[in-house]
Amino acid sequence: MLPFVALICLRRANHGLYLCILVFVASWITDTFAYFTGYFLGKHKLAPFVSPKKTIEGSIGGTLFAIGGCMGYGALIGTADSAVIPHYLALAVVGLILSIVSQLGDLAASAVKRSYGI
Repeated sequence: MLPFVALICLRRANHGLYLCILVFVASWITDTFAYFTGYFLGKHKLAPFVSPKKTIEGSIGGTLFAIGGCMGYGALIGTADSAVIPHYLALAVVGLILSIVSQLGDLAASAVKRSYGI
């Protein structure tokens, strides 16, 4: 319930639709590129008891791609809507934070699944 309320509050902010989309874009980029980076480069397990296939390399790769993706999204929105001026350092920090939160949420969901034997 709380994430839904936070999303509603974010939507009501100035340029809120762009910010809401950014949350989903960062999460999707993190998950997708963490998988591919981990698949091709992963050697060190991140949390083997919680999620045995997740790797440190995948986590780092997902985070780096999320940072780049958020900055790219800002550039795309900045060219599409002249009222939006992207601040790339802020977008990089937001990408970092969203990526970390996304991965922590994924690990928490995996922990719940493990505790119920799913």
